[in-house]
Amino acid sequence: MLPLAILVVILGAAAAQQNAKLTMWASQTDPGGCSLPKSNWYTLQDAFALGDDPSLGNLIYKQGNIDSPCGMVFEFTCKGRQPVNAIVASTNFGGGADLVSDTWNKATGQSPGIAYCTVKKTGVNPLNVPHPVCYKRALSQGNGIIYYTKIMVINTAGRVARQVSINGIVGTRSSGAWFAVNGQMKADARVKFTFTDGTTHDFVLSQCVTSEEGEVQIFPSPATSSANHPSP
Repeated sequence: MLPLAILVVILGAAAAQQNAKLTMWASQTDPGGCSLPKSNWYTLQDAFALGDDPSLGNLIYKQGNIDSPCGMVFEFTCKGRQPVNAIVASTNFGGGADLVSDTWNKATGQSPGIAYCTVKKTGVNPLNVPHPVCYKRALSQGNGIIYYTKIMVINTAGRVARQVSINGIVGTRSSGAWFAVNGQMKADARVKFTFTDGTTHDFVLSQCVTSEEGEVQIFPSPATSSANHPSP
């Protein structure tokens, strides 16, 4: 029989990890780790850093920037508490799930320390739009040509992007959920994301929302007003 700490319970299509290790991080996330793009479309302000502690089972953040869970939404259910959804905003290698203080308080109701709760990855979207959203950071461009860009997709209903190509130029993993693509690309270039489940989603490069390097979402952030939805 498996030890309780690594017992996996199947809930519908999702796998929940019981007795996963939770700790409290800080009052806010920092710009490192996932470096999620800054936006006023986020509906979630609860956030955490995902680690690789064995108590997380298959939910661990694998080192090496492989199939990054950055931007995914996880559910935390602690004994006697209501479930809390939180976005993966950073990494916590060597530890468990490290929650920002507001999220820790909601999820555990305990003083800072260590808690063991049930955790599962969900298909909840973190943005208040009904479709995936592509973000780009054009770091080298001129005369209408982009020579190097970072690019990512979020709001994918739990699907994790494994690969991206722009007009057939395959990108490499940069950091977090970002990919780096080198080549000569124009605004009408076709962007194709391939997910770990084999599905794909296409964009035109001009549809990708520009997020300048250093424009990183901090959680929690002050409430923001609604904005126009980006194109699907």
